[in-house]
Amino acid sequence: MNRGAADLVVGVEEGLGRQRAQVGAFERITDAIIAGRLTVPIAATFPIEQIRDAVTLQSGGHVHGKVVVTLYQRSLPQHLLTS
Repeated sequence: MNRGAADLVVGVEEGLGRQRAQVGAFERITDAIIAGRLTVPIAATFPIEQIRDAVTLQSGGHVHGKVVVTLYQRSLPQHLLTS
């Protein structure tokens, strides 16, 4: 079951226009992503050589997910590529 980041971060405080998360929140979110319990939708992946195409896609404002720019050739884990 996929959960949103808000479900995983307990104790987020808001004030003065800023948010602070409790100690360990980043690690909990990272662990959830790695374990496949939290998905980060990836709309497109571009090599650094196609950075202009990536910026053009992102600036269009209709992207549903993250636009990833890779600095070197590497395969992402399959569960991170699933929208």
